Amino acid sequence: MNYRRNLLHHNRFRFVILLIICIHLINPTQFLNVVQVGATELITSDTGEDNSNTDEIQTEPQPVEAESSEVEEPEVSISITLPEDGAVFNTSNIDFIGNVTLFETPTDVTVELFSVDNLIGTATVEEDGTWLVSVTLLEGTYSVYAVAKDSLGNLATTEPVNIIIDLTSPFISLNSPVEGAYITEPILSGTTETNSKVKICLQCLEDTEGTITGEWTTLLANEFGEWEHEDTELPEGEHTIYLLAIDPAGNESDYTHLKFTYDKTRPVVLPSVQPKHDMTHVPLDTSFTFMISDNLGLDAASITNEVITLSHNGENIPVNLTDYNSETGHITFNAETELQPGEKYLVSINPFYKDMAGNIGRPRFWSFTTIGDQVRLENNPYGENPHGMYQNNVNTCNNCHSTHVADNGKLLSDSTPLTDTNIGNYCNACHDGTVGAPIPDNATSSHSHNYGVSIDGSQTKNSCASCHNPHIEWSETNPNLIQDHFTYEHSEEAVAKNENREIPNSSKEQLCESCHETDNIARMTDPRVDYRIFQYNKWNTSVGLYEDYELCLRCHNANFKEKSPDIADIAQFFNNITEEIKKQYEETEQTSFADRDQTEEKAFSGHIIKAEDGSPLAGHIPCADCHDTHGSNNVKQLKEKIGHENPSEFTLSTGEWDVSKERSFCLSCHNGSTAIYGVTGTIPDPTLSSGHQEENQSCASCHGGSSQSFIEAAHAPKRTSQ
Repeated sequence: MNYRRNLLHHNRFRFVILLIICIHLINPTQFLNVVQVGATELITSDTGEDNSNTDEIQTEPQPVEAESSEVEEPEVSISITLPEDGAVFNTSNIDFIGNVTLFETPTDVTVELFSVDNLIGTATVEEDGTWLVSVTLLEGTYSVYAVAKDSLGNLATTEPVNIIIDLTSPFISLNSPVEGAYITEPILSGTTETNSKVKICLQCLEDTEGTITGEWTTLLANEFGEWEHEDTELPEGEHTIYLLAIDPAGNESDYTHLKFTYDKTRPVVLPSVQPKHDMTHVPLDTSFTFMISDNLGLDAASITNEVITLSHNGENIPVNLTDYNSETGHITFNAETELQPGEKYLVSINPFYKDMAGNIGRPRFWSFTTIGDQVRLENNPYGENPHGMYQNNVNTCNNCHSTHVADNGKLLSDSTPLTDTNIGNYCNACHDGTVGAPIPDNATSSHSHNYGVSIDGSQTKNSCASCHNPHIEWSETNPNLIQDHFTYEHSEEAVAKNENREIPNSSKEQLCESCHETDNIARMTDPRVDYRIFQYNKWNTSVGLYEDYELCLRCHNANFKEKSPDIADIAQFFNNITEEIKKQYEETEQTSFADRDQTEEKAFSGHIIKAEDGSPLAGHIPCADCHDTHGSNNVKQLKEKIGHENPSEFTLSTGEWDVSKERSFCLSCHNGSTAIYGVTGTIPDPTLSSGHQEENQSCASCHGGSSQSFIEAAHAPKRTSQ
């Protein structure tokens, strides 16, 4: 209280002095009177006596402000405004700045700065109350506070401010990947100082002077110093990563860099296998070759005998790996024992091999048939024709044709009319596995392909001859004697000369000999005459064009449906991608047809696929991936196993096709695990459509296009927003 009273009197004294100076400047004659009055008031205030005598000096009475015990006078205060509590610095020289308030001048005020109990600096408070202390500190953690003291001994103290002086550069490490490593996911992780910034550059360049340029990504390490970064747009291949850490104090680490390889693509077996898929006449001592392709190289240690399985009638045959070329990926193996004549064998390349990054290889399956005993004879007079050599009586023509006379132009035998299943029975007489001819796949299945087409388009049950030509010779390009034909685009003039103004362009519609039996050799060898085989391409040769499936589509089209209503018109779902379109694209774009944008095509059919397993497919899924050629125990000749990788079983042997069967078939692929051509079928998302959960709603009702038919949904499913 004495301190406050002294301070009040001191202020009043200052006021009087200032008043006297002003009066002296205005009217010097009154100066002494004012001084006397002021002195009298001061004495009265100091002694508490009543000095109200105004005989000599006349002044206006002044109101006296009574002191109140309830009014609290201001106290001295001091603060540190900079640095803030918790600040971190990468320099030893620190400025502490603050304010002192409510000190009355001319009393001098000093500020002392302490770290714990150690005085580290002093300053004098400026007229505006500010103060600054510059100190030099060693690396470490400090708790600093300031004390203000005036000349009368009054003190004020701040709360402590905690700061850190960090003069050491941070470390930065990349824990994954390590130098020279292969990774299958674009995820980088490492450690640094707690809460440090991490700068990453995966596309930077370093010049000869060590200057690094490029686009950097910045992220923050957690409280444990751990950091992780995923670059979803990182291209596959070899990369050099540059790293830099900046700690909370602003210290930068040295640049760190290392090389690694990003590889997420699984190695594949290319289609160029030997013997070729579906090849016949394969020698009994054949060697088997295939090529594994990978972007960045295979793990040679994974190429073992376990990768290869050779089987016959469900029994495995031991094999030996005889050669592996690590540069080309070429692999050769042999069976430990000689193969049997006229038998079908299955080769499986198992997904046990892997690349340098650890990606597991994709499987591959193919089959071949060995040459029969009779065909192997050195004195075989029939060359490469497989027919007519399996019995002593080689005049097999007589089985179907009369020698001289018959009721039709082809001398078809009256005794053996080619109706119903007679030709099929004739074929099966040999192709029953008893005389060296292989049994057709699934020939004994409960459902068979019993549809035949005559040259006039009428329906028969002569199904074998509808797809195979028993008269032609065997060749590597047509080992299964698929129906062949000649094509020629007749001119408008030639068509106009014809009576019905219509001339077929294919010998399968009308034999060329019907008009050209006596033509000269020049016309018969006209280069515009094209010899073609009705293609029935599978995984190893199919690009996904309309022409790849000619053998099936020559019957399953609109024209044949008019003649035989029970035939499904499948051609309408394949005619948007043709050989002509492929040719035009490659001529215009000067690039591979497989590289084209498929957005519009996929809108037409969701079953247009770009293979990821090394197959050439970049279009419609081949017929043979869903249907067995000769027969099946399932209706519609649907396969009993669907898919190339993680195949799922499908069983539907009897009954009418209904919603349940349709959904079951579609989900055989769309299950999240079964892959076809390396593409895994997605599980229908129940959040996108309520129909994905409704067991009574068919897939075709949403994905069957305008027809809402299963035929369309299966062959060209449409995307829907429902």
